[in-house]
Amino acid sequence: MADGLGFKTFTTGEVLTAGDTNGYLMQGILVFATEAARNAAITVPAEGQFAFTKDTNSTWYYDGAAWAAPAAASTIGCSLFQQGVSFAYTSNAQAALPFVNQAFDSQAFHSTSTNTSRITIPSGRGGNYRITGSTQMVTASGTNYVALRLLKNGSLFTSDGMENSTMTRSDGGFFNLNGSVVVALVAGDYLELAYASDASTATYTLYAQFGAVLIP
Repeated sequence: MADGLGFKTFTTGEVLTAGDTNGYLMQGILVFATEAARNAAITVPAEGQFAFTKDTNSTWYYDGAAWAAPAAASTIGCSLFQQGVSFAYTSNAQAALPFVNQAFDSQAFHSTSTNTSRITIPSGRGGNYRITGSTQMVTASGTNYVALRLLKNGSLFTSDGMENSTMTRSDGGFFNLNGSVVVALVAGDYLELAYASDASTATYTLYAQFGAVLIP
């Protein structure tokens, strides 16, 4: 079996050799019993070449550096969460919420160690995204407002779809905030979920969710 040679546009009158036929025209999606059998047969894969392995019923493509499985369109994006963590908040300040837990992350939209507040659009993944966010927090008495805000590239995103404020509760207490909005994004854009309140400066217990999913 010949190694795939990738893609080539042939011109009228061009004579095809046996190597051209085997390398360009006869490839399609090659079927192998296992990944090991695929790697043994295709020692020099071409970028864009496809293969199928029967043991796991998986389709693979070669991205120029390694064999990878195509991501399902319905899972392009990420969903992040925090559960009962301490969050230091300054009164009348806007603070981006940190996230170190991932329900899923299809293509490295988020890091749990660097800029943990950010969802960043990877290369080649621009489009319209459904953004969701929610938070639960207990505040002290005398709180006049709490708000959940969406930041795009470090600035407030001008949409009412992500802000939901709760007015004064004389004893403070438990607040639930949530929102959803569709945002057009390009590669390199990053989003953050921010909390704002006039609650007294303190360390609060934070529960939150933040997600971005590409709309097909």
